[in-house]
Amino acid sequence: MNGFLEIGCNDIKLIQSLKQNFQRLYGIDPIWKKRSKPKSKKIKVIGGYVEDINLQKINTKIDAIVSTHNLEHIKDPYKVLKKFVDYSDKDTIFFIEVPDADLMIKNYRFDQVFHQHYHYFNYNSLKNLTNRLGCRIISKQINYKFWGGSLMIAFKKTSKKNQIKINKKYQANLEKKILTNYKKFKKSLNNLNKKIKNKNNLIGYGAGQMVPSFAYHLKNNLSALEYIVDDNKKRNNQKYPYLKTKLKFFKKDLLNNKEILITALDGVNGIGNKLQKLNLKYINPLPKKNI
Repeated sequence: MNGFLEIGCNDIKLIQSLKQNFQRLYGIDPIWKKRSKPKSKKIKVIGGYVEDINLQKINTKIDAIVSTHNLEHIKDPYKVLKKFVDYSDKDTIFFIEVPDADLMIKNYRFDQVFHQHYHYFNYNSLKNLTNRLGCRIISKQINYKFWGGSLMIAFKKTSKKNQIKINKKYQANLEKKILTNYKKFKKSLNNLNKKIKNKNNLIGYGAGQMVPSFAYHLKNNLSALEYIVDDNKKRNNQKYPYLKTKLKFFKKDLLNNKEILITALDGVNGIGNKLQKLNLKYINPLPKKNI
């Protein structure tokens, strides 16, 4: 195949894994602006924000364009994608992956509403976006194990004129569902807050990046926790801004005779399995569906 391009290539792990499949591979990401670029004739990394990139620098026919978990961070996703759609030809396949807003609402995961995201997409909104771009979705898939559920679509240009339909009944039902489930989310966290407020010997497990967001929605600075245990040694003795609780690298004796609250909501399954193997009980922080 000819060319591959990734919007938001981060550590270029995906690009590296595909270098045997394409003649040239391109990545765009602002984190590479001041980094030393990979010394490879096949791989070219462009450091900068995607909105500012001149696509004329890419002189290879691009067969696949990928964007994973960065479209929700872009202020004007239509404008950015249109630039790439206009640059590409009818055979180029686009792959977009974003957190699935429908699953977020269904599972009461409003803790995932935070300042890094401009947008929250579901299949319906992605369909409207691709129609507006003059494209059609050719495939979709949901990964239930990532960020509480991630939605991936593949789309291509189409010669047909697309119609953008506004379903007012659908919008009204969705709004009602959001409000209903948000109330249940807040009620669940309120119950959890009462449960942990006066506990003794309570610790946390899981120093995920969104623990401060969890604390914000919980309306609790987690000061009741003696410490938060994590499997990443680099986090030992570190702290979150505005949260008093220190982080400690995992040692089994840190968990002895302690009550454990899982503090990394997206790590509940993995951490829960580990604690079960150690025959330790824990508090699951995820909102209950039978509220």
